[in-house]
Amino acid sequence: MNSILLIDDQSSVRKLLKKILERHDYKVHEAACSEEGLKQIDEQQIDLIILDVMLENEIGYQVCKNFKKNENISHIPIIFLTASEESTAMKEAYEAGGVDFILKPVDSGSLLMRVKSHFAQIDARRKLQTQHEELKSYQAILLQEEKTAAVSKMVGGLSHELNNPLACIKSNFNGLSKYLNRISEAVAAIPEEFEDFHKTCKKNLKNCLDIVEESNEEFLQLRSITDRLVTLDLPADEEQSYSLNEAIENSLTLYSKELSSCQLSLEKADDLPETICHPATVTEIISSLLCNSLYAVKNIDNANICISTQHDDQNIYLSIQDNGCGIPENILAKIWDPFFTTKDVGEGAGLGLSSVSHLIKSMNGSVQATSTVNEGATFTITLPLNNPK
Repeated sequence: MNSILLIDDQSSVRKLLKKILERHDYKVHEAACSEEGLKQIDEQQIDLIILDVMLENEIGYQVCKNFKKNENISHIPIIFLTASEESTAMKEAYEAGGVDFILKPVDSGSLLMRVKSHFAQIDARRKLQTQHEELKSYQAILLQEEKTAAVSKMVGGLSHELNNPLACIKSNFNGLSKYLNRISEAVAAIPEEFEDFHKTCKKNLKNCLDIVEESNEEFLQLRSITDRLVTLDLPADEEQSYSLNEAIENSLTLYSKELSSCQLSLEKADDLPETICHPATVTEIISSLLCNSLYAVKNIDNANICISTQHDDQNIYLSIQDNGCGIPENILAKIWDPFFTTKDVGEGAGLGLSSVSHLIKSMNGSVQATSTVNEGATFTITLPLNNPK
């Protein structure tokens, strides 16, 4: 129901206007002064204001100017009521920020016609704003999907390109380790009279072998990353049977450095069924939520992130929980909106969670967020076992 606020210091005028407007299904609120009006605006959903020019101890034009300076209410159209027929009155009304001008005594037909006309404009602006937001959302989603496809292709190609030099490095390390062991055996056979030389060689050889072993461990980690990237190297429209547990391991590998500063708990169901999807898409979803949790716990002592999977006869569930800063209740519903972000400038464009929501919906699934400020947040993904497209 469209809502109107009447601000007039004469109760008889308010009573008359309210009676006329309520007969035509408008919801009407009353105020005798600007202060009462602001209170009503804070407490109620107000779509249109009808404001008397001559209030007790206040001039309506100045009240309108003050309202227009308030960014929270500046969008609300204001119609002036006045008994003055001077030619300058209409000019002052528009200059103050008003959208219309009604003379007293009020003619009910004229009042209703003007109110109806302005609500038609309000509805048109609402529809235009909705279309604008939908367009921005669609553009953001297209951009994100194109980026995902491009990154998937890039990392897949990169992993293939890296595998050959990595194999060469691995072979060289194996050969180096073999030769160093042979030298160690030769050093061990040096006569005792060369004891000092023997100790020096043995010490330096041990250092070399330690370096080889440490480098081999780093190689295995790098190879693990490239192997996981290969699984993402699929065309954007190609899908396969894939496990969320595997996607979790991919994301953990990609964020291994960031995760080293917090306690990670994994509670993955061993018998988790696979779902039909594009691996890069699922990995992107989990990586986005994991990145979100890492940001939330970055300044938290004893930071903890728990990732779990489970299923029932109909759905697969994935949950990512953190003990970070949490999300205030008044913005919890906004986190899925395109371009909405609580991160500092330069740390996020507000496309991550919006993209996550869109991608999950495209898989006939859903995602929910629950949170308590200063206690953390939990994101839960639900995907159907049979995922028809």
